Amino acid sequence: MEALACGTPIIKYNTGGSPESGDERTGFVADKGNIDEVYSFIREIKTIGKNKYKNACMDRANRLFNYKDRYQDYISLFEELLD
Repeated sequence: MEALACGTPIIKYNTGGSPESGDERTGFVADKGNIDEVYSFIREIKTIGKNKYKNACMDRANRLFNYKDRYQDYISLFEELLD
């Protein structure tokens, strides 16, 4: 999330919640343990330049992972559970 917020494209493995953190505009998803694929994605980002991804990364971070919004989600959840 921190990388996205800084406008940096992400490379993640297709395990757990990692794939949900980004989309095709913000980086790449590699098969679990596939180092060659990760290396290929790094080379692609280096060739294209990370500026291509910058706005999409920052937008996704602000839209989906804004701490104020997530804080309010937790407060709402706790209030619902307490009722």
